[in-house]
Amino acid sequence: MSYLKRQNIFFSPAFILKPVVFVSFFCSCIGPTTSKLTTETNEQGFTIKDMRPPSLLEDECLYGSSLEIEDSTGNTGKKKRWNCVDSYGVKVGPSLERIENHNGVSLKYRWYHDGSINHIPLTYNVLGILDIESTELELMESQRKDWFIEWKAYRPEILQRNEAILFALKQDILSVDTILETPIQKNSCKQHPKDMLCIPESASLEQLSSSENNTRRKKQWQVHAVPTFYMDTEHISIETQNQLLDDCRTDPVFDSLGRRTWSDAAQYCRDRGKTLPSFSEMLLAQKTHPDLKFQREWLREGNYFSEADIKITDQRFDENLLPASEGNPIYVPQKRTDLISNTEKKAPFRCVTHTLKGEHFSSPIQLSSISTPKMDYQRGYGEAWYRTDKEYKAAVRGWKDNLLRENYLKSSSAIKDIYMLPHEIERLLQKYPQQIELWQLGITHFGHPIYALKIHKKNTTDSIKGDLLHLAAIHGNEVLTTNALLKAMERLLNSTESKHQKWLGEYNFWFLPMINPDGNWMAMRAAMAPTFGKKNGKNTEGSCRQRAFEGVDISKNFPNLYPEYPKKNATIEPETKAIIELSQKLNIVSALSLHSGAMGVYHPPISKTKKGSSGKSNLQRIEELWIKRLEQDGFEFKVKALSNPHNEVSWLGASRGSPSWILDYPREIVYEDVEMRNHHLERHQDLIFEYWNTILGTPAIYGKITNEQNEPLNANVSIIEFGTEHKLKTTQGEYHLLLVTPGVLTLRIEADGYVPAEKKIRVKQGVKNINMKLMPE
Repeated sequence: MSYLKRQNIFFSPAFILKPVVFVSFFCSCIGPTTSKLTTETNEQGFTIKDMRPPSLLEDECLYGSSLEIEDSTGNTGKKKRWNCVDSYGVKVGPSLERIENHNGVSLKYRWYHDGSINHIPLTYNVLGILDIESTELELMESQRKDWFIEWKAYRPEILQRNEAILFALKQDILSVDTILETPIQKNSCKQHPKDMLCIPESASLEQLSSSENNTRRKKQWQVHAVPTFYMDTEHISIETQNQLLDDCRTDPVFDSLGRRTWSDAAQYCRDRGKTLPSFSEMLLAQKTHPDLKFQREWLREGNYFSEADIKITDQRFDENLLPASEGNPIYVPQKRTDLISNTEKKAPFRCVTHTLKGEHFSSPIQLSSISTPKMDYQRGYGEAWYRTDKEYKAAVRGWKDNLLRENYLKSSSAIKDIYMLPHEIERLLQKYPQQIELWQLGITHFGHPIYALKIHKKNTTDSIKGDLLHLAAIHGNEVLTTNALLKAMERLLNSTESKHQKWLGEYNFWFLPMINPDGNWMAMRAAMAPTFGKKNGKNTEGSCRQRAFEGVDISKNFPNLYPEYPKKNATIEPETKAIIELSQKLNIVSALSLHSGAMGVYHPPISKTKKGSSGKSNLQRIEELWIKRLEQDGFEFKVKALSNPHNEVSWLGASRGSPSWILDYPREIVYEDVEMRNHHLERHQDLIFEYWNTILGTPAIYGKITNEQNEPLNANVSIIEFGTEHKLKTTQGEYHLLLVTPGVLTLRIEADGYVPAEKKIRVKQGVKNINMKLMPE
């Protein structure tokens, strides 16, 4: 039987060591083991010997001491002592005591210094053979670190004793990870969200106690090892939960009764791609971040005490890090004691995660595949599309029919709701696997993912590529803008024209086909009027029911970056945040947002020529070329500046400096009649291509702005002749600037802490690379 079983060490189910491996690991850490005990310790005459004679001789006394022999009889039996003493009668050097009683005969060997024992006491039997068990029992009772180290050097096998392992851990003779099968990995933290802490892979020894019948406590030493994890810096307090309930931000986690039980807390974390922390994780977080204020917070699983002196819990190889069942949750107070199991108690909590990849994190995450949700067969009511569009209604009812579903998805005029769009994206990914990347940008109030599709040629070598950003269905009831965007995207992918292939090689095309899936659901299934579904799924009415007339208009939710408008304290919605975070990572050449209802092109107020500027802005010059192309195709578009500073294109124009427009499709494309709708979609399919022809047919410069160390700089890029108020902002030092005016222009680069640089450039057809290096002030 292995010493692990013999000493009753308990392991979590996720950490079960093979006994042979465990023993071998100790041997490699502590030193070689031998089948025959040999003398290893010898300091100033002290030795640990396998055998000793049953008496002490005069010549064994050192330092000028002399041998004294005493005989005595008492309750413990007959004793005979051989002591080496100095001229003052103080014991020095070796001492031997022979004890004879009903247990037999034993020999106690001691080594003194100035009258005190300063080496490990040794016990021998009547034959003079070293008694390992008695010696080690006395050693453990002494709790002397120096004696333990002395004995361990002589007999490493002492660490087969459970209490010896615990003593060595407590005295820092052993590090915690030496008793683990796999050593702790150092420096394992990665870049993580600002609202989360990184607790690196680590192990800790803790002494804990539990209550039994509220009368007595038992203590237990535990070793806790955890993989690297990330923990919310702020807990969800009872007050916060109440506010979330009032705002209906927790639906469906917390119901109208205000439950905040363990199950609710676990579900809250799970809906965000996280879990409640385990007991081990909470202990390590408390130890590594003592400044955090931990309260009586919910944990992932229960903690059970056993009769063993030490329990090892290693979660680093636990593949199942999901919340435990409802039957054994606990929450832990600040003192780490009195663990309470009660699923119905109310308590604050915080969430943790072991990975920062996945669909639940706000930063753009690339996905290798897409989850296709189960069709919701709810019929809707009132003016919902389900009742008014026969083709859509038939598709919902027959969605399980593979042929019907396939034909419906192929139709460019067939409406794609939140249940159908993932299937459509899946179809496109299968058809164009080498040209499409799938990204997830965030999660809405109703829990729907916000997707982005990036198309480009992956075999190009140019590392600096401009990004064209396309948005659709920012108003959920403008359902046909999704169709228009996907139709243009697939047409581009299918094209064999050299011009279009060149575009895909030189630029990244980003498509966000449905920014407001919550609004889409309400328009398709819950609308009582055509305007319902325009806003997102945030509850603003107070009942926590999903009402189509509630929500926030995403097109009016962007931060105000215009100094001439007063700032407003508005909550940034998840849909807004998704666009902002993506745009901040892109080298945007231009942006286009599709709307429907009134035929027109709208540009942000920043595009207006300000007083004192020498000419039109770049956006105005490009816009004129685009409108001219549309007029040649027989379209009549009104052009108008937006007055709303919180609009998506207003924000993109102001924050990024990129030309940005709204393209408002005519009301005719939203006909419920399928044939009429298809006619108008076909009629207007060239609108986006004429936009691309204009943008990508315009001369441009691109490059990278760096410092002397070739590090990328956040800089502003402008053309002096266009007015310095029109500035393009770099992304990781990269820029892509469209130029319309022929001739010689002056490129100006500015960055905080650096001397501005200017360069004369000659505008020609095509795209030219210009890299610039700035010098510090």
